[in-house]
Amino acid sequence: MILQEIQQLDASARIELFELYMGDIAPELSGDDRYLRFTAQTNELGEAVTWNGKAYSPYPIFADGFEINAQGSPPRPKLRAANIGGALSSLCLGYNDLVLAKLTLIKTFARFLDAVNFSAGNPDADPAQHFPLEKFLIERKTEENDIFIEWELRWPYDLQGVTIPARPIIQNLCPTLYKSADCGWVPVAGKYFNAADAATDAAGDTCSQALTGCKPRFGAKSVLPFGGFPGAGMVRR
Repeated sequence: MILQEIQQLDASARIELFELYMGDIAPELSGDDRYLRFTAQTNELGEAVTWNGKAYSPYPIFADGFEINAQGSPPRPKLRAANIGGALSSLCLGYNDLVLAKLTLIKTFARFLDAVNFSAGNPDADPAQHFPLEKFLIERKTEENDIFIEWELRWPYDLQGVTIPARPIIQNLCPTLYKSADCGWVPVAGKYFNAADAATDAAGDTCSQALTGCKPRFGAKSVLPFGGFPGAGMVRR
């Protein structure tokens, strides 16, 4: 259907949606809090654009530089967004300029948006009708001021500029999600601890994300699935 829409002389408006996933750089976030969804457009009602049941907030945002040159080298697109009230500056401050956050660009036509975007509904609503998703990583922040912030993006398969290790070396902080497959801990009666590593009940059970949180659960002399770098503090400067 989307191929037919492209060929129409009176095709509906092209829609661009931006989805930023921060789960890899902010492990403390969970659920929908890991996502920021924006678009430079509004729906027929002058409200957020809803696509596949998710709302994309109207926000001054612009991206370009997606073209692949004749040499075949991957493009380095630029993403620019308004820094309203310093909101993006605060986000950059808290999450390392959003470096390595994942950005997905979704392109479709207004004709296929969810029915809630229209006062009379939409019988053609179909979230499967979109151009191939374009996925990028935020490479670096290139400019910041009171008006806007700009980032340089890269394709996930573009290895130029990749840092090793791919995540920061932090001595006593485990980024692994508690009780996930990587963590491996299955709650056991009598071994419930809170964020201060003090004994608690099942309702208060959480992890301090520190090495001291692993030891009482798995045993101090056991192989621990700790995801931090406890030896980093032994390096002399």
